[in-house]
Amino acid sequence: MMIKQFEKFLHYIEAPAIRGVNKNIILNLIEDEETSDMFYRDPTVDDIKFLSKYLKQNKFNLIELYHGTSSENNIMNNGLLTTKKKTKRSLSSSTGFVYISVFKEMAKTFGKMSYPKEKISVYKITVPVFFLKPDKDQLRNQRLYAKRDVIDSLAESALYGHGFRIKGDIPPYMIKKI
Repeated sequence: MMIKQFEKFLHYIEAPAIRGVNKNIILNLIEDEETSDMFYRDPTVDDIKFLSKYLKQNKFNLIELYHGTSSENNIMNNGLLTTKKKTKRSLSSSTGFVYISVFKEMAKTFGKMSYPKEKISVYKITVPVFFLKPDKDQLRNQRLYAKRDVIDSLAESALYGHGFRIKGDIPPYMIKKI
């Protein structure tokens, strides 16, 4: 376990310092023992409370998430750029954000939906937890189509929508191609 954590750290060590961020702890909601099982069942009220508290307690730590997009995009040089009116490929995506998933496979599926005729690459994104914003578009879909009574919180975004969004571009040093 210690070697795996160190390998994660090495990837991020090249990055410029972000004030207050602890680069020694890198969370992965799907792999971490404390959080992994809650993503494979219907979330309970206790799951939501626990994850909300967990994310708040870890806000200055790093977290690994995933993004899928066309392999033609020059992500490793340009970073992940926000959705813009001209580049928007989904009715349920707001401009000014990059959308990320807790699941690699889901990131790839979203990439395929956006670029149906292109090869898709999936990227691991390592960002401070405090960068995360709820994916209000997925939560809105949960309210409208799944008839779930959810609010726009980070925990519910993770547990029901299986993702988040980040305001602004994600620079290349926070990205690793899988």
